[in-house]
Amino acid sequence: MSRMSLVFLLAVTTLVHGVIGSCAEAQNTLGSDPPERVSEDLRYARSLSKAFQWAAEHVEPSVVHITSQARVASIRRDIFGRRLIGPETLRPTGLGSGVVVSEDGLIITNNHVVEDADRLLVRLSDGREFEVTHIEGTDPQRDIAVLKIDATGLQPIEFADSENLEVGEWVLAIGSPFGFENTVTAGIVSATGRRGIGLVSERYKDYEDFIQTDAAINPGNSGGPLINLEGKLVGINTAIASRSGGSVGIGFAIPSQLVRSVMNNLVEQGRVGRGWLGVTMQELTPELARSFNLDENQQGVVVASVVEDSPAEQAGIRDGDVIVMIGDRRIDSARSLITAVETIPPRTPTKIRLFRNGEPHELTAIIGDRNERNTRLFGGQEIDWLGVTVATLDERAARELGYRDVDVTGVLITDIQARSPLARAGLEPEDIIYGVADYRVTDVDSFVELMSRADLRRGVRLQVIRGLRKGYVIVRE
Repeated sequence: MSRMSLVFLLAVTTLVHGVIGSCAEAQNTLGSDPPERVSEDLRYARSLSKAFQWAAEHVEPSVVHITSQARVASIRRDIFGRRLIGPETLRPTGLGSGVVVSEDGLIITNNHVVEDADRLLVRLSDGREFEVTHIEGTDPQRDIAVLKIDATGLQPIEFADSENLEVGEWVLAIGSPFGFENTVTAGIVSATGRRGIGLVSERYKDYEDFIQTDAAINPGNSGGPLINLEGKLVGINTAIASRSGGSVGIGFAIPSQLVRSVMNNLVEQGRVGRGWLGVTMQELTPELARSFNLDENQQGVVVASVVEDSPAEQAGIRDGDVIVMIGDRRIDSARSLITAVETIPPRTPTKIRLFRNGEPHELTAIIGDRNERNTRLFGGQEIDWLGVTVATLDERAARELGYRDVDVTGVLITDIQARSPLARAGLEPEDIIYGVADYRVTDVDSFVELMSRADLRRGVRLQVIRGLRKGYVIVRE
């Protein structure tokens, strides 16, 4: 036997003896009771596991699976190869989740789950299936929809106050990712108050207010609940940030307080009234703070100008004021002020705390309605049968809404009814319609004429501008 073979054999033999010895030692270790410290850790882990199990089981009856269907024309070819368009049939077009919020059948989900659907089916956790009888309303800007089913024996979820949610807190996401119903994933709150992402609409990213979580959220989870360990709703899952389309640990949910506010507006009024103060703002930098005789670390926003005859002017707010609180919400940026004001119901008296020339002041403003603000500023003609108010786009309106660089004529939506055909198509106040089918819209009269000639039963294509982006939408009855 060569020296090299002998060395190798000795090495292997030594290794085998070492492995056998280690295994015997490991067997003795595994067979014995764990040390006291490990036992304590296991008790904590099992306790947390039990909390996850209880929360998931408690909420499961409130979670629903939603299937959307749309009418699609069947297409076949004759013996000569020519395309023949047959009758329309309903075909599944999407899957999503939702959560029961009342015993009489109200369900919350995302707007993008239900938009463009001609029929919606809801399946409960007990297997019962119902067709949605009524859409109470939708809010495309916040990506929220409220549905109604005729069912009994429902278990509504309980709302938590998302304002009390802490970063690092455990949360569970429940829904139907990729159609796998009643899937539960766990994670923590990664951040709160996420804004400026452009998840729903690039134009409205300044109005965003999301909870960020690393609980896995995938396609099909949309509209499902994000809950705390008490089994209470803290948010509605809505989107993920991902290049692959699957979860990478960055998911977003709409806070429960905002969901409740939008839901109440839609159920009670059929629309969402958005608060409006009437100021243009500038971020408060340390240099600006010192120039206003404030501490350089002071948080707030500077009022750059006040809109004439606005709630802000009527309350006595002036240029150069530094707003630090709206109601009970601290203001640390222009986005936080926009969010705070927008979530206050119109015509609500609201305390505003500010500094003026370094001195603290407290004023009361009667919050206005942003939709009424559009109508007041730009006028418009109400078209009852379309459920929309539009105004001819002029230079003043284009300048006010930031459309200065858009070379286009058309009509500006100044108000829209929540359940109208245009709202169901996803249109919103401040959208510009510049085309109907293949025809150009130049003013209100041309828009009314073109829409009256369109067959809304089959659907009509509109050309729309939103946030400096052009696109198409289909409007149906």
